[in-house]
Amino acid sequence: MDKLINKTNGKVLGSIIKMNRLRQNMSQKALSEGICVNSYLSRIENAEILPSEEVIGDLFSALAIDYRDDEVFINKAYEDFNAFLDGLMFNEFDQSNKMFLEIETNEEAYVNSPVIIDYYIIKLAYYCTQSREVFNETKSLLKSVKELMTPSQKFKYYLYTGIDTLKVAADIEKAKVQFEKAAQFGSNGHLYNWLGYAQLASKRPIQAMDHLKKALECYVSDGNITSIIGAYEMIGLIYYTVSDYQSGIESYKKALRYAKSTNRDYHVINISNQIAWGLMRTSRYDQALETLVDDRYNSDITVNASVTKFLIGYYLKSPVMLDALKQEFNYRNKSMHRMIYSVLLYDEYFDDKGTWLIGEDELKSLYEFAAATHFELEKAFREIAIDYYKSHRKYKEALMLTEGHMEL
Repeated sequence: MDKLINKTNGKVLGSIIKMNRLRQNMSQKALSEGICVNSYLSRIENAEILPSEEVIGDLFSALAIDYRDDEVFINKAYEDFNAFLDGLMFNEFDQSNKMFLEIETNEEAYVNSPVIIDYYIIKLAYYCTQSREVFNETKSLLKSVKELMTPSQKFKYYLYTGIDTLKVAADIEKAKVQFEKAAQFGSNGHLYNWLGYAQLASKRPIQAMDHLKKALECYVSDGNITSIIGAYEMIGLIYYTVSDYQSGIESYKKALRYAKSTNRDYHVINISNQIAWGLMRTSRYDQALETLVDDRYNSDITVNASVTKFLIGYYLKSPVMLDALKQEFNYRNKSMHRMIYSVLLYDEYFDDKGTWLIGEDELKSLYEFAAATHFELEKAFREIAIDYYKSHRKYKEALMLTEGHMEL
């Protein structure tokens, strides 16, 4: 406990006491009873005063805190936290999920130590897409000690609340504000990456590219192979969104070379399928089919292989190819796959002129879901919808969908 009682660690003491009290739903009055007055406890929690060792001991006992600050434990905690955040960054969920579950087994040790805020930041990053209840509880705890955070902790707090705002709440402008706040306390490749993502979501590819190039510089400087791979993927996606598919393919190929050096099938499969997408979009259908690798993954920066195969079948106007996909889509549970499967149940796919025999409501649903799923899927299904409306002489609807085209 000696390390704790000094002016430099007053904020650490305040955060440990306040966060543990709130975790246990204990009021200041209940905790301070028999130890000190409420106002004195409040000043301790706000790092305005350093109490005696006796008072610290009494407060820790009341909160059942078994304080731990040995160097090996602290260093290992930070090593694990940083590895988790790097793994989480580019949707490497299988690996990062396992890492977090291992970290979480030590929760009691972390919350009884100087890394309590850092641990809850890790928890914030993980639970934003796993459990809103846990996420909101974690965010509330962190918000209560925001003034006790170091600049590095504030940087991560604003970065990950910004990511949540962007990815879950889908509030791009509010997310940008959070990222700008993060930038007041630091910078790294991850911040530039998410600033780039936000700009891309705002249909500002030039600004997105500027941020991603900065992100890549940071990752190369840090020697962070996983993030280098992800940055090249994002750069490839930016090229794709402005229809510069060849440049996009070249960027994905750079990512693929790095991915093969790590021997991680996840990266190799994902990137191969994005290269196949670029080949498909440039009408190199045979090459695309040869490049595709069966997968079970889809996100807002990747397209699943089966969806790409469906679109190739559509572009080739091949009933045989579409029929062959029925079984593949029948066993997929994702909403996009279920919607496509319902279309594959049609007796006929195209009329004599090659017009897709799909109901307008079904097409609109497919387009709207694609628009909310992936930048490139939105564009592909928008083009399909435009052709559909033109073939049915619905030029107003076609014109409305044509608007919003991005140029680099």
